[in-house]
Amino acid sequence: MSLESTIYTYEYVDKFIKEIEKENRVHKEKIEDTFDIIARVGIDKAMRSGDIKKIRGRKEPVYELRISTMELEYRFMGARQEDSLYFVHAFIKKTRKTDKREIDKTIKRLKKYKLI
Repeated sequence: MSLESTIYTYEYVDKFIKEIEKENRVHKEKIEDTFDIIARVGIDKAMRSGDIKKIRGRKEPVYELRISTMELEYRFMGARQEDSLYFVHAFIKKTRKTDKREIDKTIKRLKKYKLI
């Protein structure tokens, strides 16, 4: 596999990022920087570092990107195909464990876009 990867965001994620920009431009920039770094170093390296993980206990292959700031924990959820990530859902994580409803929303959107 090549090092470089591509990250695609779908409408809900784009809208989520625009809302973040209204609230805190620094957080939006951190998200964009993280996407750029992953695109440069590759998904596999990001997974080894713990920034991206595959959600366990699900038959569907759902991936989660974790982005932390001093104040908030952002999660971007989607699918992986080869050297590409497709993010279809995003949210601010408020609890230790990812809410099952957030995973279910992700799976529903992945199916809608025929990514799984």
